[in-house]
Amino acid sequence: SSPASLPEAFAVGAVDQFDEVATFSSRGPSPWGEIRPHVVAPGVHVRSSMPGGAYTTMNGTSMAAPHISGVAALLHSVSPTVSITRSTYVITSTAVQLGEDLPNNDVGWGRVDAFAAVNALARPGFIAGTVREVETKSPIRDARAVALAHGGQASGDTTTDADGCFSLALSLGMYDVKVSAFG
Repeated sequence: SSPASLPEAFAVGAVDQFDEVATFSSRGPSPWGEIRPHVVAPGVHVRSSMPGGAYTTMNGTSMAAPHISGVAALLHSVSPTVSITRSTYVITSTAVQLGEDLPNNDVGWGRVDAFAAVNALARPGFIAGTVREVETKSPIRDARAVALAHGGQASGDTTTDADGCFSLALSLGMYDVKVSAFG
């Protein structure tokens, strides 16, 4: 029902000034079972241009999507050879966490953070690790790893793969990593 449902599309949802998902913002999963949207951006009461040089305030995912296009353009200006895959990873891994279980079919990975995305690409750093069960040393799939910048603000959030591995792209700095898994 939506072009953003297609597997090759980058889907953007809309939030208001309180980071609440707009009622008109579509939610996932896609017909292929994929998380949708990937991220959310401001889409409520956004000042926009009108024909004839006028301006008005509008609502819609059509107001949110240009935020992501702008971030992608910023990433390309920092690194002209950045791939679509890398851009997608940077945008999703630096999004501001909204809620506990990410990604989800309401906000994806969270609200886009242009500054964090550009900073992560311009001065990339990575925290990577493997999460294992204490006694058996078996890898834990779908464990949540959150990097907290000193000061307590979440700066990166991901889940482990089938081998229990995770990687977070972060700007240079000091971080604490908190890992959790159900059970």
